[in-house]
Amino acid sequence: MKKQEFRRVRSNFLSMRNADLYRYVIQEKNRFGLMDGEGEVVVPPSYSYLGEYHEGRVAVVIDGKVGYLDAAGAVAIAPAFDEAKSFSEGLAAVRVGKHWGFIDADGEFRIAPQYKAAWHFREGLTCVQTNNAPAKYVCIDAQGNSVFETPGSLPSEFSEGLAAAAVRNQCKYLDRTGGVAFEIQATVAGPFSEGRALILKGGKSGFIDRNGDIVIPAQFRNAAKFAEGMAPAAPADLYGYIGPGGEFVISPRFTSAAPFLEGLAPAATDQGYGYIDRTGAFVIAPQFSLFAFPFQGPLAIVETKGASYFIDRTGSPVWENTR
Repeated sequence: MKKQEFRRVRSNFLSMRNADLYRYVIQEKNRFGLMDGEGEVVVPPSYSYLGEYHEGRVAVVIDGKVGYLDAAGAVAIAPAFDEAKSFSEGLAAVRVGKHWGFIDADGEFRIAPQYKAAWHFREGLTCVQTNNAPAKYVCIDAQGNSVFETPGSLPSEFSEGLAAAAVRNQCKYLDRTGGVAFEIQATVAGPFSEGRALILKGGKSGFIDRNGDIVIPAQFRNAAKFAEGMAPAAPADLYGYIGPGGEFVISPRFTSAAPFLEGLAPAATDQGYGYIDRTGAFVIAPQFSLFAFPFQGPLAIVETKGASYFIDRTGSPVWENTR
C-alpha cells in the first residue's frame, strides 16, 4: 500500500475510557511524536526518542537528557535524567549517573537514586539490584522500604500476589513477604493471569493454579497466558484457544495466535495476520504479512514488508510509521 493511500480516520470504537485518553507513539523519518485514540496528531514527530506512554507521561530526550511529556505534549518533568522508564503505579524508575531511583508524576524523588538497577512496580512492589558486592536483588515497597531479599535470580513481577523465581533448577513462587508459597519442577514458570500460570516442563507447555497444582498438563508445543477466559495453545503446528480446564473452545486452525485483549486477538493463517473475535471468526481479515500487535484501545500496530502502521478496529489505516 502506497504512502499516499493512507489517511487519518476517526475510529468508531467506543471505549469505556475516552479515546482521547490514549496516546500512541508515532514515527516519521526517525523522529517521534504522539497521536490520540482518534488518529489525530497531538505532538508532531519532532523528537529523537519517545518511550512508552503510561499514566499520562512519556519519556522524552531533550538536549541529551531524559524528561517526560504529558498527554498534550507539554514538558511535565524537566529533562534531568540519564535514563528513564515508563510510569507504573504512579512511579517511574530513573537513573542519575550510575544510580537508579524512583520519581512521582511531578518529577519529585520518592525513592532516592541508590540502586544498580531498577524495574517497574506491580501490586505495590518491585525488585531492585543493590550496589553491594556481590549485587543482590531486593524487593522494596513504594516508600523504598526493603521487604525481602530474593533467593537467587531476579524474580518475575508480582501478579495475583505471587512472583516466580528460579533457584537452582527449581521454580519457586514467592508471596508478598518473600515466603515460598510453593515450589514446582519446571524449566520456566510464568506470572499468574486469571488464576493460571504458564509453565514449561519437559519441553512442553502447561498451566498451574495458585496452589501450585498442575491443572492443565504440559502437553502443548507452545502456549501463552490466559486473558478474557482463554489462552492460545498449539498441540502441534496450529494454534487454537483453550478454556481454564484445558479444553479447546476455538479449535486449532491458526499458524500464530496471541492472547485476547478487549475482545480481539491477533491471529495468523497462511494469508498473514489479522484479528479474530471470541468465536474464532476473523473480524479483520488476515492480510498483514509480518505481524499484528494487540489492540490497545482504539488502535493497533501492524507490520508488512517495508511498512509499519496503525489501524483502527475496522482495519482501516490511520497512520504509517516511516523510518
